[in-house]
Amino acid sequence: MLELMAHRGPPRSTAALRGGPLAVRPRLVADIDPASVIRQAACAVVITDAQLSIVAANPAYTALTGRAEFELLGTPLTVGRTGVLSGSWESTLRHADGRLRTVWVSQAPLRDRRGDGSWRVVTVSD
Repeated sequence: MLELMAHRGPPRSTAALRGGPLAVRPRLVADIDPASVIRQAACAVVITDAQLSIVAANPAYTALTGRAEFELLGTPLTVGRTGVLSGSWESTLRHADGRLRTVWVSQAPLRDRRGDGSWRVVTVSD
């Protein structure tokens, strides 16, 4: 959407694109804080270690579980799958009030700045 607002009408040449909206994109992406994106995501997002212990959870996940983030930290992710680096599946999640919810889970490896891929990013939707 920002690209559409930055340039009105069709480009006259590919040179116009080089100095136009596409030139703005690298600066904007560099200004985005990934942690902020995860916190604001409508989808429930959890970061785990290799043993699927929760190291971070966004507000959407805490709402889905009925538990505060500090209660979740260090606990095992019950909807994750150990030994699975990536994939999607259906699972059951227990809310703090005891209700069971059927959820869709996607899990993928997450690399840190050193390239260590022993972390997981897990998204959960109901």
